[in-house]
Amino acid sequence: MLLRVPKGAGGAKINSSAVTAAITGTTVMVETHALTKKNKNSYYKFIVLEGTARLYLPGRLGESTLVKAGQMIIMRADSKMIPEPVDVDIGKIT
Repeated sequence: MLLRVPKGAGGAKINSSAVTAAITGTTVMVETHALTKKNKNSYYKFIVLEGTARLYLPGRLGESTLVKAGQMIIMRADSKMIPEPVDVDIGKIT
């Protein structure tokens, strides 16, 4: 999914089983692969193309990670922690 929330638009919240993302003035790409009988590795990928976003684990108040433009997080859907963001080449992605 590609999602753009312009500055001044009030923000958006993305909820998934893996993580919740709060975004404002941001463009992000989100990819999820659910656990199925064929796919035993469910995961969540979150890339910030512009702006910043904050990711939260459901049910774990106070634990969050800030993801800036040019950064990505990939994590298993059942992860108990959010990994540190890694840098990506936005030019190659777009």
